[in-house]
Amino acid sequence: MAEDLWTRVIREMDQAAEQRWLTSPLAEWMAERHDQAAEILSHQHLSWAKAAEAFAAYGLKDQLGRPPTAETARETWQRVEERRRARAQKIPPAGAGGIVR
Repeated sequence: MAEDLWTRVIREMDQAAEQRWLTSPLAEWMAERHDQAAEILSHQHLSWAKAAEAFAAYGLKDQLGRPPTAETARETWQRVEERRRARAQKIPPAGAGGIVR
């Protein structure tokens, strides 16, 4: 079945935004492995300092190419979570109408 225009436009805009938004290897890693990462990073007693050390040991970097600090890791995770929630709310369900091409 052909993709309707609305769905195609939303998908293309989302891909463009994703490319600009995921500008660090750390953010990409968190987004790509969200479900597994959430099990650990959403824990109430998480030590962001230890998490940052683990990310650095794994070779993950922040936007500036540096090993992440505890603050950078925490803020990056918050942005990943915010982005995920926003995307869940904005993408129309399949068959929501629109122009069919």
